[in-house]
Amino acid sequence: MAAFAASLALPCLDEDAAAALAEAEGLVTHVTSLVLVDEAAETQEGLPATRKIALPTPRTSGFLMEQRLSCAPSMPGEDRAEASATPVVAAYSAPGVCLIDLSQVLARIDWNLAPERLRRGDLSSLDREVARMIEQAAALPEVIALANRLGVTPVTLVLAFLARAHAGSNRSAARLARAILGARISPEIEILYAQLGLTGTSGTERNGPKP
Repeated sequence: MAAFAASLALPCLDEDAAAALAEAEGLVTHVTSLVLVDEAAETQEGLPATRKIALPTPRTSGFLMEQRLSCAPSMPGEDRAEASATPVVAAYSAPGVCLIDLSQVLARIDWNLAPERLRRGDLSSLDREVARMIEQAAALPEVIALANRLGVTPVTLVLAFLARAHAGSNRSAARLARAILGARISPEIEILYAQLGLTGTSGTERNGPKP
């Protein structure tokens, strides 16, 4: 009861009197600092003394540091190192790589309907989906490069390849393929022809460069 009565009286006393009363009654009061006491502390009479102890490092500190480092912008040197480590993609595909499969549209082309339009690269007589596939193939860098060397448009070259694939079973297709590609088929034509998913020949053409 004495300690309880003293605790009620402390707020009304000045600092010195409150400290003396708290020490006499063994109370912790508003003038005592909040301290952390480790396991080695001993119980003592009177007001406790303050003693610094080492606090454990929070587990999250290392994680937060890693997060900050990972979010930090890369240094110019790092960017150059990453750029040099990135493999360079070749401008043209290897001979065995299929660029696009045009074999699925072969059966949907009527070579007898408008062969002269097709020879000029006019796709208006074809189904819309077939025409779109031909245009996609004509946009390939490999097709554009070979068409430029042969002096034809990329669309015309793709149509010639499709006609060549049908040349064995359709005379109109055979004539169209021969008119654009000629009788002698170069190795670069054969490579690109296969890369477009096409097979077959007219049976009358010869391999090798034109004389």
